[in-house]
Amino acid sequence: MNDFFPWDLAKYGLAIAEMDRQHEILVQVMNRIAARSADGAPKPELSRLLQQLLNYTVQHFEDEEGYMASQAYPKLDTHRRIHADLIAQLRGHIASFEARSSAQLDPALLGFLKFWLAAHIQGIDKQYAEHTRRRSA
Repeated sequence: MNDFFPWDLAKYGLAIAEMDRQHEILVQVMNRIAARSADGAPKPELSRLLQQLLNYTVQHFEDEEGYMASQAYPKLDTHRRIHADLIAQLRGHIASFEARSSAQLDPALLGFLKFWLAAHIQGIDKQYAEHTRRRSA
């Protein structure tokens, strides 16, 4: 089976090793969720995977914000607000899944995950990576 979200370091890499590693882990967890959902995994397993994604995302955002602070990134407050909004959206999707009797994931959740990570990395994350490169040049 093809990955739901193929990881491509050339496309999504920031040239910041720890952030790239964490982004790849996020992609792996999302791919696992999509694959297990397609395989008809039971609801408790999908719930556990979604909670794993949420927990790792929260930790990643904390690490990312710490990195940006260490680099005196001027748009850190904006980035924090975006992170908080994404976490709230993810929590909302998870709550909707938990409230359903079905173990089937809503396609809107999977679409949100794919769009969110691609747009986030290629958009605002590239901005702090560029700031880091300019700062160290």
